[in-house]
Amino acid sequence: MGPQVRYAQTVDDVSIAYWTYGEGPVLVETPLIPFSHIEMEWENPHIRRWYERLGQTTTVVRYDGRGTGLSQRGVADVSLEAHVRDLEAVVDQLGPEPISLMGVFHGGPPAITYAAQNPERVSHLALWCAYVTGAEYWKAAQAEGLRALRQTDYRLFLRTGAHELIGWADDDQSDLFAHIMELSVEPDEADTLLAATRDFDATEFLAGVDAPTLVIHRRDLKWLDISLSRSLASNIKEARLSVIPGRSPLPAAGDIEAGAHAIAEFLGLDLPPDVEARPERAFTAVLFTDLVNHTVMMSTLGDERGREVLRNHEQITRAALSEHGGT
Repeated sequence: MGPQVRYAQTVDDVSIAYWTYGEGPVLVETPLIPFSHIEMEWENPHIRRWYERLGQTTTVVRYDGRGTGLSQRGVADVSLEAHVRDLEAVVDQLGPEPISLMGVFHGGPPAITYAAQNPERVSHLALWCAYVTGAEYWKAAQAEGLRALRQTDYRLFLRTGAHELIGWADDDQSDLFAHIMELSVEPDEADTLLAATRDFDATEFLAGVDAPTLVIHRRDLKWLDISLSRSLASNIKEARLSVIPGRSPLPAAGDIEAGAHAIAEFLGLDLPPDVEARPERAFTAVLFTDLVNHTVMMSTLGDERGREVLRNHEQITRAALSEHGGT
């Protein structure tokens, strides 16, 4: 069973779905506009692992923006200011203590705006593959190409978007996320939400950000030039830029460890080792062990003493497997 979904009400009377998970200082992660579905994301093992890693040191909070996921659909106002109201409604449910905030991709401008307008509520600001103005992002040829595909073949757009835009290299994971995208938002509403990001502009709020700021950019991200991340970092006082491996604007896609460690370090937290991590190899070694003259041994020692030898053998084997990261 996943975390309990709750609802917050914005000042313009829109219902926003959110959940909280983990223990520690609160970290609010904005949705990936417009493809967000907090319930289905938790059901996806790979995406869930990202939240589980964050939840080892923080209370991570995820919400669906207006028009998407479990939040209210068919909302007319999807402007930058409206997305700030969504974030505000969720943060207001979390108690009086300052929160850490992570603005993801199109969620960057709303996060910047909120942090500048509410300095007493934001202790740390992380901007993940984000930008200042939507006009700069939409200059990318890939962005316009994918938008054109949306107009002609929506299902192909979803699959291509999951693979190329979101960065799922594995076909099965790509298909799973394409399904999440499909159920996250209606096609026409997706168009409206994406079109609204063209007018996102948080330039006037950059100087007002007082919280320590970390700008995270994935090195192989084709859709967002690193110059936009550099611009962010250079225009927010004392912000720093961290370039990590990967090609996705979605933190949960691809290798999550570099991002999880960057955020934990930024927040001054110690992220424990990932006990579920397994190195990827082209080949798998299968080890068989055998006791020489096992039958003779059992006859000589008897069942009880023979089983004791077998138990010793199993203990030695398990210890060797554990030492070398095997299973």
